[in-house]
Amino acid sequence: MRVDCHCDTIMKYAEYSSLESLPHAHIDFRRIREHLDLSFFAIWLDQENCPAELSSEFRRLQGLLLEDLSRQQGIDLLLWREQLEAPEKKLILLSMEGAEPLGEDWQGNLQEFYQKGMRAIGLTWNYVTRFSGSNMQGGGLTEEGRELVRRCNDMGILLDAAHISEEGLDDLLACSRHPIIDSHTVCASVCNDWPRSINDRQLIALAEKGGVAAMTMVPEFLGGSADLEQFCRHVEYAVGLIGSRHVALGGDYDGADLHPELAGIQHLPMVYERLRQRGMAAADLQQIMGESVVTLLRQILPEQQGE
Repeated sequence: MRVDCHCDTIMKYAEYSSLESLPHAHIDFRRIREHLDLSFFAIWLDQENCPAELSSEFRRLQGLLLEDLSRQQGIDLLLWREQLEAPEKKLILLSMEGAEPLGEDWQGNLQEFYQKGMRAIGLTWNYVTRFSGSNMQGGGLTEEGRELVRRCNDMGILLDAAHISEEGLDDLLACSRHPIIDSHTVCASVCNDWPRSINDRQLIALAEKGGVAAMTMVPEFLGGSADLEQFCRHVEYAVGLIGSRHVALGGDYDGADLHPELAGIQHLPMVYERLRQRGMAAADLQQIMGESVVTLLRQILPEQQGE
């Protein structure tokens, strides 16, 4: 399967009534049908600039996505691990980027958003939250954060370490009973310890837990030329350090201005081909294209309950 682990395309509902065809975006449903089998769609809300109450705004955007998907052919929301077995449709996994929208009644909202299809969550974005410190502000998991991790483990919600602090990632790896993902990151050893990168020690710890690190395409994170060649260096470094079973791609599509060689999922075939040309083995390429993520999700997602 071909998987991308992070996009912010849901935020395009501010401009469009449907995500079917977005000529100036990196992703739309039309291109997903051709170039991806599974795409992680994140709802990101900036707590300092969101004009509405965060829980209500998350609820609104989730509803718009569900309504839009109900009108689409060949695309469905990923809810159950059974959907990963010989899928007949392209799949969207809904995630929450930063747990601020859970709000004061976070346990009730977590249950509601899960019932409506949310299957992944990051404890923080760039700000410290009631659950965890962030990569920009530091700090580890709080007691509420540890309880949130336990509940997500019980429910079958994938935990995302993107944007978390170094201390928070250590806490998350220690606290979670299940493997986690870092949905859009880069290797600190390749980009000189950019704040959103992950260092070798934590890459190894994440892999030892059974998790996946998805390499992103954001120019500021990649360092150097920020082009296809530089992106390949991050992917190859991660594969060399922790093995392809723990590496994937997380473009951060529609969340940043990407290099023209990477700006859109229509370029993914060229990414795969360039990695092959640079010497990546076919088995490793299949893993980073998406098999690593599918293996992870088969462990995390809930089983569909009988009627």
